[in-house]
Amino acid sequence: MTEKQRFKKIIALIGVACLLGGGYAILCMQGITIPCVFFEVTGLRCPGCGVTHMMIDLIHLDFGAAFHANQALFILLPFFVFFGIKITIRYIRTGSLRLTKTENIICLIVIILLLIFAILRNLLAF
Repeated sequence: MTEKQRFKKIIALIGVACLLGGGYAILCMQGITIPCVFFEVTGLRCPGCGVTHMMIDLIHLDFGAAFHANQALFILLPFFVFFGIKITIRYIRTGSLRLTKTENIICLIVIILLLIFAILRNLLAF
């Protein structure tokens, strides 16, 4: 696959993601959401609980409410955007989706931080 073909593929995927995300955002604003299965089964909040509210709050530029919905992911959001852009550019240029050793370590650290956040948010109820 050529660089141009990979670029077109990424643009198409971004378009589909925006359509699906926008459609879900509209449903959420109407009160129709997908419940967190982890919360429904255990009664505990997972690291991702509050993401939908956070994203809706960000759409409305209500950063305080977005932070309150999920503090960890709100703080990590710029990292995820940067990381996603970096990997996307690498894929377009080289066709490789392999992470470097450093990137793997960073991902492991982020996962550990999110697990610690999930434990603390349930113990301390924040």
